[in-house]
Amino acid sequence: MLIAGHAIAWGVACNDEIVVGQGAFENLIRRGFQPKMLLQHEGEEIGKWIKFEEDDRGLLCVGELSDSPRAKLARDLMETGKLTGLSMGRKKGIARPIASGVSFIAVMLDVNEISMVDEPGCPAALLDSFCIGGQ
Repeated sequence: MLIAGHAIAWGVACNDEIVVGQGAFENLIRRGFQPKMLLQHEGEEIGKWIKFEEDDRGLLCVGELSDSPRAKLARDLMETGKLTGLSMGRKKGIARPIASGVSFIAVMLDVNEISMVDEPGCPAALLDSFCIGGQ
């Protein structure tokens, strides 16, 4: 099963008090970064991210779920509408304060994982589509 969604949206305040700017992932994408694909930020990997692209909305991620039991759980949760977003795990970036307790990240240096989640840390980081059997 292929999935696609945005792991972050440009200019949207996230619950970890960061705002990410467009272009922040250019260097990571160019270097071929490969964060883990997890379910709810825990457990075994459930697949592999195969493409990243910055678009007008945010960081678009395309991935392929494996056949593991945990990936099958993710698929079931997604198909029933209980898994609707993406969320970046531990991240490191070049940040500057923009408001009390909020930082703007212009350059992302590392992201260890991107998870399929029921409540994304960035409210606009949503799964956009999925297809079974490459359709």
